[in-house]
Amino acid sequence: MNMKRLTFSAVVLVMVVCNALAATPDSVRYHHYDTDTATVNNILEKTRAANLATPAERVVFIAKQFVGTPYKAATLEYDEELLTVNLSQMDCTTLVENVIALAGTAAVDTATFDDFVAKLQNIRYRNGVVDGYASRLHYSSDWVADNVKRGNLVEATGKFPAAVKQSKRLDYISTHSRDYQALREDTAACQQIKDIEKQYNPFLFSYVPKNMIAAPAVQKNLKDGDILLITTSTKGLDVMHMGIVVFKSSKPFLLHATTKGNVVKVDSQPLAMYLSSLKSATGIRVVRVL
Repeated sequence: MNMKRLTFSAVVLVMVVCNALAATPDSVRYHHYDTDTATVNNILEKTRAANLATPAERVVFIAKQFVGTPYKAATLEYDEELLTVNLSQMDCTTLVENVIALAGTAAVDTATFDDFVAKLQNIRYRNGVVDGYASRLHYSSDWVADNVKRGNLVEATGKFPAAVKQSKRLDYISTHSRDYQALREDTAACQQIKDIEKQYNPFLFSYVPKNMIAAPAVQKNLKDGDILLITTSTKGLDVMHMGIVVFKSSKPFLLHATTKGNVVKVDSQPLAMYLSSLKSATGIRVVRVL
């Protein structure tokens, strides 16, 4: 694996030379700079050539470009927290983040790879700033709230006729801190995570129960390009998985990075059937890109 790290000063130099960045990432860890640059530029070129009118159309088009990409868990977990760019391997969250960042980049004709990197940071971190492990938006509810607040996303769950509310305590990360490489010996980071969790305890959110997903009223309200967060009964956790809605033969399916086949794919089962197969899944939240 060819790793390339770019310091803040180096990014600034690139910005001056190329005059491309609207916002400067703090510090970046590249999985493979040349390959990822080529991938992003190719997708941007294809997306712009397709003349897609809406963010949702761009989300679906771009998500399909990643079908077949290998699944890999924990691609963001290192001893030092840096913005990690990796388009060669993805988990469910990094797939969604890469797609959203690319969709926003493609909307601007002059935007470049560096602008994509800046947008990725803006989506992944609290207030768009990398400041240690706890600055990454680990809980999906925190990720949604922060990005909604800053105008990147809008949550549509509450508008679904079948939506119900649930109150839940979020503490999975702090109670399983030994499972997280960065938290095993960093007591300060662990305390920061606990402080974030306290802000969401108890946390009241809307979701559509999985036994209602097949209902015509729910199917009618789902749209191509919706970001789906699959809620869970797991203690201390809000969301167990995420993906992107794509319609086939008028039925919604989930495009996601999955351990089933260890690849990014459109699931073979319609969304309602897929959800019914997940024992700990309770339903869905629906988020849309602005």
